[in-house]
Amino acid sequence: MKIAGADRYETSLAVAKYFNLSGQSVCIATGNNFPDALAGSVYAENHNASIILADGSLSDQVMNYLKAKMTGATLFGGEAVVSKDIEQQLGQLIGK
Repeated sequence: MKIAGADRYETSLAVAKYFNLSGQSVCIATGNNFPDALAGSVYAENHNASIILADGSLSDQVMNYLKAKMTGATLFGGEAVVSKDIEQQLGQLIGK
């Protein structure tokens, strides 16, 4: 079986959808470098959470996926790699 998307961001969403983990929290890591996502994978596993890769902001597809599922989020890395805009987007969803 192959799970893929047009790029690493779409692929991370496709993997999250495929495995449909029962946790209601999501983990966000930069898609521009791998150490944060790699180190955070143990945390995500322990919390039954998907890791979504992000760039400067979260796509509409990711936001739609998270609307129905997410009650909390963990960001891997500082503002240099996961922007304040992403934190605000997630805050709006959690505050729904």
